[in-house]
Amino acid sequence: MDELLTAIHILEAYDEISCIQQSENKLKYITFSIRKHDFLMLCPEESVPSSRVTIFAVNDTCDAYPHIMTEGFDIGKDKSFPEGNYKALCLYESGSVIMSLFTFEEKIVDAIERLLELVNLSKLQIEKELQKEFLYYWDDVAEEGKIDIYLGDDSKAKKLNVYLGKDEMRCVAHGISLNDKEKKDGDNCYWKHRADICAYYIPLIDNRGIIPPTKKTGWGKNDILNVLYGKQISHISRESFEFISSEQIKARSMILSFGMLINDVRKVFTMVVSFNNATKNSVITKIQNDITEVRIIKSKRQDYYALSKAIGNRIDLMDKKVLIVGAGSLGSYAAAEMVKNGFRNITVYDGDQLEPDNVMRWAYGGFGQGLEKPYSLRIFLEYLHPEIHIRAIGKDLDKDALLSEIKSQDIIIFTIGSSDKQLYFNNLLKDNNCSIPVIYAWIEAGGNYSHLLKVEYNKKGCFQCLYTDEKGVLINNKANRLEEDAHNRLIIRNGCGGTRAPYGTAVLLRTVAAMLYCVEKIFDVDDEDNYLLTVTKEEGYQKNYKFYEGMCNCCGNHSTE
Repeated sequence: MDELLTAIHILEAYDEISCIQQSENKLKYITFSIRKHDFLMLCPEESVPSSRVTIFAVNDTCDAYPHIMTEGFDIGKDKSFPEGNYKALCLYESGSVIMSLFTFEEKIVDAIERLLELVNLSKLQIEKELQKEFLYYWDDVAEEGKIDIYLGDDSKAKKLNVYLGKDEMRCVAHGISLNDKEKKDGDNCYWKHRADICAYYIPLIDNRGIIPPTKKTGWGKNDILNVLYGKQISHISRESFEFISSEQIKARSMILSFGMLINDVRKVFTMVVSFNNATKNSVITKIQNDITEVRIIKSKRQDYYALSKAIGNRIDLMDKKVLIVGAGSLGSYAAAEMVKNGFRNITVYDGDQLEPDNVMRWAYGGFGQGLEKPYSLRIFLEYLHPEIHIRAIGKDLDKDALLSEIKSQDIIIFTIGSSDKQLYFNNLLKDNNCSIPVIYAWIEAGGNYSHLLKVEYNKKGCFQCLYTDEKGVLINNKANRLEEDAHNRLIIRNGCGGTRAPYGTAVLLRTVAAMLYCVEKIFDVDDEDNYLLTVTKEEGYQKNYKFYEGMCNCCGNHSTE
């Protein structure tokens, strides 16, 4: 049967649909009406499995309705479509439906069911759907330009500091430190702090009755007062109201941002409020008595908190301080992934320079050759986001530095290849009653095996346990899977005493993924024993809680029990 006729038969089965007509040209479309609302439907291509139904609202006069584009396009008499104004409908979320699984008939039915559900929304449902698309409508009527917002915790009202660049503006909450604050523009600072510009953020606790602006309605003084003084609904908390009542400003304008919580995401919308005088008064009094104009402005949350939360990172890790000892291949990958997984404060120690031999398995390739590796890492990692702070120490860690660092860090990760150094630091930490967790990480030659040892020194087990037999004699690392002969065959030597273990980047990615798992577990509430985690190419993770050696001269009780 012809595709159009099939679609028409489906539409005729719905009592709500009337005035069904098909195209008289090569374009496969159908026009129809639902309760005086006219639509045009383009059928999917039956020969293209991924194609879908497209529906337009025709000559729609509604100023704002969920999932109907605000801007339409006009078609004249001589075109292939009927004359009129067309607004596209958004019936599907990206990736929500696999169209290749649907037959032609099922695609038509699914689209029509979605359309009927849309046109039959209740007033409350319309409000909720419009709130989901709030920023789409807000930005559609906003002036040119954009403000970047750095809030951090968005649950409380707060004053924001304003910084101006050449064509940029930032509003930054107190306590957020940006690593590019001293960025230069020639001899001058690029970012200029404008203490004369007032900016405030207020979170909403109840969204009911708040709908976005349109080009016809806009947003004005009454909308702001409705949010702040809602008679039937308290849109803001008492704490927020008391805050803006106590804040005194002396300005002719103010930047004001509200935060609306939709599906656990705080959507921030911003405006510039102009006053008829610069008389000093409270924020709430100025809004109530002195507003002359409200200008809608585009804004975008750029803070590490919001970006991390949006991708599922744990927010409770943001302020944890991480010490990474060693910025070679494993250390560089570890640092790079830590900042992408919610850690923004990292200290890195390494005295080696980045050389051509390093670049193929160093996280950021060859840029920065000749610099000490921590400085190269800092360049790249701080460029990712201005709230990332890398403390780069271009020297090897020593006793004094380690004992100083453990007073301010929350976790230590050793990614150095020298067993001697790791044994030395292990004993030093144990002797000084280190109270923070430590991870020792290393990769065996060949790249088939890597290991992570999680140690908290108030629990059984330490790094030296791996080098101790049941009689208390020091031996080679028991955790390593490679036989010594195989290890020696794989090691690359430079003829002058230097060696390098060959392995590719796949083992680096596996090991860092396991490391992130260990770190997150460490900061969980549960009090887990120390363990050795072995990462293998074929078998995945293998966790061993029994690596503890009672005869260990560092942490053992010197008994074989």
